[in-house]
Amino acid sequence: MDIQILKKKKDLVIESLYGNFREEQLFALKQAVDVYLFYLKHVNDCDKQIENHLSLITQELPQPEKLNKPKPIRHHKPNIDDLHIKLMQLTGGKDASQITGLTDSTLLQVISEVGTDLSRFPTEKHFTSWLWLSPNSHQSGLTNKKKKFKRHTSAGQIFRLAAQAIAQSKHLALTSFYHRIKARKGSLGAIKATARKIAVIFYNVMTKGIEFVEQGIKQYEQKIKERQIKYLHKQAVRYGFSLTQLLE
Repeated sequence: MDIQILKKKKDLVIESLYGNFREEQLFALKQAVDVYLFYLKHVNDCDKQIENHLSLITQELPQPEKLNKPKPIRHHKPNIDDLHIKLMQLTGGKDASQITGLTDSTLLQVISEVGTDLSRFPTEKHFTSWLWLSPNSHQSGLTNKKKKFKRHTSAGQIFRLAAQAIAQSKHLALTSFYHRIKARKGSLGAIKATARKIAVIFYNVMTKGIEFVEQGIKQYEQKIKERQIKYLHKQAVRYGFSLTQLLE
């Protein structure tokens, strides 16, 4: 249940805790709570260990002059002090956490897998190929000339999860991109294509220092429309025709 719903119905939840409960039910409930607290403690211990390691490797790194406001983390938020500042120290101020679908939490996961130096990947194609997010080498359009092999990497899976979150969002250019690909290749193909797009943006931010700016759906659809019109004009010239815009 959504935590916001619980906050609004706090009195109702408290009232539901009173009743006639059997002893075995209370025992099972206590076991469940104990297990939850056990895992919660170990998660906090892991966060503390990560915080200590980040503090150690960033203690001599300068703090960037310009810092963007951290995006809110909806799910488990690492219990790490100044996480955003430490990540910006690691990346030299290259804020990939502003990329749609990524937060400080996911950026921490990606950096732990690929590091901050992507120079070993000459191009974005090499990077996405290593992530297993590129199209199959035997794939052409909608056909696949060989049996599909489902391979995933830990880093690639992080980008896939980011793509899944984008698919459920609204008013984002990447959401519109996802639905456009989904109409042709289905949800799995759309998630992979969107994950690859996020990975390409991440690569450009980390290697070229390009600042990511989110586009709205309207700007994205306008860009797609202009691209389609340009293609139609090119095809018309190829076959000896010319296009004329109809007056509304």
